[in-house]
Amino acid sequence: MERETSPSTNQFSRASSTPSYSPGLSTPPSYSSRSSTPQSYSPGSSRNVECSNCKQLLDKITVLKATVEMYMHPEQHTVTDALLHNVYNDMRKLDLETNYPPYGIDFPEGATGRFTNGRTFADIIGQLLGFEKFIPPHTTATDEQISIGVNYASGTSGIREETGIHLGDRINMDTQLQNHNSTISRLLRLQENTTFLEKCIYLINTGNNDYINNYFLSDKYNTSRVYTTDEYASVLIQQMSQQLRTLYNLGARKIVVNSVFKVGCIPVVVDTFDTDGKPCVEPAMLYNDRLKPLIDVLNTNYSDARFTFINMTRISSLQEADMTLSTTPCCQLNEDYVCIPYSIPCPDRTMSIYFDGYHFTEIVTTSIATRSYTALSPLDASPYDISDLVRLHDTNCYADI
Repeated sequence: MERETSPSTNQFSRASSTPSYSPGLSTPPSYSSRSSTPQSYSPGSSRNVECSNCKQLLDKITVLKATVEMYMHPEQHTVTDALLHNVYNDMRKLDLETNYPPYGIDFPEGATGRFTNGRTFADIIGQLLGFEKFIPPHTTATDEQISIGVNYASGTSGIREETGIHLGDRINMDTQLQNHNSTISRLLRLQENTTFLEKCIYLINTGNNDYINNYFLSDKYNTSRVYTTDEYASVLIQQMSQQLRTLYNLGARKIVVNSVFKVGCIPVVVDTFDTDGKPCVEPAMLYNDRLKPLIDVLNTNYSDARFTFINMTRISSLQEADMTLSTTPCCQLNEDYVCIPYSIPCPDRTMSIYFDGYHFTEIVTTSIATRSYTALSPLDASPYDISDLVRLHDTNCYADI
């Protein structure tokens, strides 16, 4: 990977002005200091998501994600990035760790590394499928736990190998797939075969960080100087195509692929780059424009598989508009746009879109996950929503990547 340290005059160079976003409290955060007095937190109870038919529909469910999660009885595999991910899987140093309050303030287990106040997208999809427990990270999962579920998530990772490296160690998409392959090897030692993976639903969520923590950072990465916005989208799609084919070769047959969000609209991008909101529609949307045709090609080439496209840009935009919530982050932010440890967040998290400078609150995530599971329009998901895949060909596992 080639990287340069000198700032560029590229359109995505950092703005010289001080970030203007204020957090959920009326007092702006101090970017140079952290709260010195830890507060007492009592993690709240997450709202239960009902799924009356899931137990009958599924004997097993497996989830794989750009975080990867896997449930076995039921089974789940997940591979994803930070906007939706559960728990950071790498025991090495990550600069954006979130295993402290106020993260997890509304999550039953408290601060676990989830980049939000409560449940993540993968948590909610798992509950919609009827899972009673959340999945452990694959780095600590025992042989007994691996037969229940595994999470491969890595918060700052992306499609490209170098994405997010300036934030510390992370597990990129290719490595997460290698970790899933290792899990399959472990499963083969525990049971006769892994043909059940053909009945799993795999959920793929990645690509957001390839813009937020790569292309937009021209002072740290050279991608915006090497590639035009159009070329970069094509490069990402080519690599994603290979990764999806690898997943197919590992036995996946029901694969849900999420589009990227309006990454140019999140607080950290709005504040950091002098772009007047332009990245809201470009260049990340160029990636989405290529992703759906890729899904169509894969469905044509692999007739025994079911790939589907979830339009996260559309769904999240509609949900935000319907909710008329504040775009001001709920927690007090440090210079990295994550919550100051032990700071007091806004009192009503149901009134904010973002919990920190990057990530949605649980209420927004719940709305997005519910509509991804059961689409309200053909434009939300194509050619299937997640509930359609559950019903197809005796689904017995779910995977989120």
